[in-house]
Amino acid sequence: MENKKNKFKYDPWLMIPYLFLSLIGILMVYSSSANITQNGNPSMSPTSYLIRQTGFFLVGLFLVFVISHLKFSFLRNPKVTNGFLLIVVAMLVFVLFKGKSVNGAAAWIQVGPINIQPSEFVKLAVILYLARMLAKRGEKTHPLWHNLKSYFKSILGPLLLVILIGVLVLKQPDTGGAMSIGLITIMIVAVSGIPWIIGVSTFAGLLLLAKGVISLILTLYNKHILSKLPYQILRVIAFGDPWKNSSASGVQLTNSYFAINNGGWFGVGIGNSIQKHGYLPEQNTDFILAIISEEMGIITVILILLAIFTIITRAVILAIRSKNNYYSMLCVGIATTFFIQTVFNVGGVTGLLPITGVTLPFISYGGSSILLLSIELALLFHISNEDRLRRIEAKISIRD
Repeated sequence: MENKKNKFKYDPWLMIPYLFLSLIGILMVYSSSANITQNGNPSMSPTSYLIRQTGFFLVGLFLVFVISHLKFSFLRNPKVTNGFLLIVVAMLVFVLFKGKSVNGAAAWIQVGPINIQPSEFVKLAVILYLARMLAKRGEKTHPLWHNLKSYFKSILGPLLLVILIGVLVLKQPDTGGAMSIGLITIMIVAVSGIPWIIGVSTFAGLLLLAKGVISLILTLYNKHILSKLPYQILRVIAFGDPWKNSSASGVQLTNSYFAINNGGWFGVGIGNSIQKHGYLPEQNTDFILAIISEEMGIITVILILLAIFTIITRAVILAIRSKNNYYSMLCVGIATTFFIQTVFNVGGVTGLLPITGVTLPFISYGGSSILLLSIELALLFHISNEDRLRRIEAKISIRD
C-alpha cells in the first residue's frame, strides 16, 4: 500500500491540457502548412511539417518522462545551472555573428534541417539560475544590507547577468524574447522574499544601467542595428492602423481578422481555410491561431486558451502550496513563460498588441519552443508529485 502511495503520478491538471494542446497543434500545423509545402520549398513534402511537429512532440514527451523523475538536487547543482547558462549565452553570441536570419532577426542556429532558437532556451536557463541563486539567498540569516559581498553575489550579480543576457537577445533583435526574459525575472524576484526596499532600489539602478548599455550599443553599432529595425518598426505601424497599411505592413493583421471573421463560432472545417492559401504569412507559427479560428471556430480557440490557462493556474497553485522557496520560484517562472507567450501571441493575432513573433504554447510549429515548454512542464510534474506526497504524509501524521 505504501509503495502505491509513493508511486510517481502525473498530474491530470497538467497532462490532459498538455496532450490536448499537442494533438491540436500537430493537426493544425499539418493543415495550416498545406500551402507552404505545395507552393513553397519544392523539396518539402506535403507531410513534412506534420512529421517534424510530431517528432518534436515525441521528443518533448520523452523529456517530460525523463526530467520529471530527476532529483532536483541535480538541477540545483551550480555546475549544472551555470554550465547550461554558459552554453546558452555562447549560443546567443554565436547567432549575432553566424546566425540564420528569419524575418529580420538573426536568432537561429541551423543544424542540418533543424533550426535552433537559443532565445527560447535562455528563458529556462534564467529561471533555473535565478531560482537557485535567490533561494540560496533565502537560506542566509544575516541582513544583506550589512554584507555587501553577499548582496552582490546573491542579488545584484545575478540580476546584472540576466540584464546583459536580455541585451544580447534584444540585439538579434528579438524584442519578444527580451521582454519575456525581463518579465520572468521580475516575477521570480517578486516571490523570492527579497524586501521591497532592496528589490525596488536594485531594479531602479539596473534599469538605469541597462539604458546606458543600450545607448552605448546604439552609438557604437548604429548602422548595424538600424539596418535591422525597419521590420520591427513596420510591425508597430501595422499595429497602429492595419487597414491603412493592409497591402504592406498590415497584411498579416488584416488577413488574421478575415480568418477569424470567416470562421465564426464553429469554423469552416479542417483544411478549408481560405487565408492560409497565400494570404496570411506565418500561418503555421505566429498566426496559427487565426487559421484555427477559421477552420475550427472561436469555440476551439476558447478551449485552447482554457487548456493553457489551466496549466498556468496549476503552476500558480503549486507555487502557493509549496513549502520550498526554490520550487515556488520555478513554478512562478514557468507560469510566467506560458502566460507571456499566450498573451503576446493572442494579442498579436487579434491586434491588441504589436506582433512580437512569439509562438503559441504547444500549438505553433517549432521545435525549440516545444522542447523548452516540455522541459518546463516536466519540472511542474515533479513539483506536483512532491506536493502530492507531502500532503499524503501530512494526512497520515494527523491520523496518527
